[in-house]
Amino acid sequence: MTKHMVLFCVCLLCMGTPITSRALTHEELQWQGFSDRIIDFSGYRWRAKNGGIFGPGSNYFSDSDDNIRVDENGWLHLKITKRDGKWYCPEIVLVDALGYGDYIFKTVGRVDDIDPNTIIGMFLWEYKQSYLSNDVYNGANEFDIEFGTWKDPMREPAQFVCQPWQYPGNEHRFDLKLDSKDAKISTAFLWQPSGVACRCWYGHADIPEPSEIIHDWFYAGPHIPRNEEPRVHINYWCIEEPPSDGQEKELILAEFKFIPCSKKAKEERKELKPIPIADDETDDGGEDRPWWKKVW
Repeated sequence: MTKHMVLFCVCLLCMGTPITSRALTHEELQWQGFSDRIIDFSGYRWRAKNGGIFGPGSNYFSDSDDNIRVDENGWLHLKITKRDGKWYCPEIVLVDALGYGDYIFKTVGRVDDIDPNTIIGMFLWEYKQSYLSNDVYNGANEFDIEFGTWKDPMREPAQFVCQPWQYPGNEHRFDLKLDSKDAKISTAFLWQPSGVACRCWYGHADIPEPSEIIHDWFYAGPHIPRNEEPRVHINYWCIEEPPSDGQEKELILAEFKFIPCSKKAKEERKELKPIPIADDETDDGGEDRPWWKKVW
């Protein structure tokens, strides 16, 4: 190696530029910002975001037991905490992508009345290089359940969102009023090739009775997530500033439940689109049931 080449290599190292490099794989990009810690919750393996400032909200995220833990009952606790003058938020993601099916999140507590500076998210998402400049299609295959008012006291505290949220008809807000700090509700989206059936109901039954339904909505717009590799994420984060009362915040999930599409539907790649039923109509069995209950 000549003297000039040696000097050139030294300059590159001083600038922090690797002499050789390769593009990260899709899998490597997916796990950037996540630690190797494995959380066992509801029979699934999850990883935690950790180690710096990340989105959403430009927050510090931590995989500490202070922020993420599973108790003796098997319930998941995600907590926004303050340590050494910094606020830390939690986010976990499923190790495996599950594909089409029903994603059910069973929470405990007043998710209808969280601090105005915070948001609870339960959603599908995968890393896509096109996501940062995406305003045309749902590049990250994202679909969200979100609780929070986004600092607007007049806004409904819950919403279902298909990205991009700015597209007409992709964001659906609804009102939610719970009356107990131990309130138990379930919120879910049934993801299919032809649309996403969203529901929220009282209690933790996998299939609620009609009287337990709080709200439902069916999304059949142009940005339905594709069955690539979106994984489930759950987070609790601050909107660019700490909780308004300066207190730590906690989200409790009793269970995450996934019910896959039927084997026949997977094999035949059928599009299973539920047909709404009027209040005074019945299904083939003569039983009054909400339209989304007839999907499979």
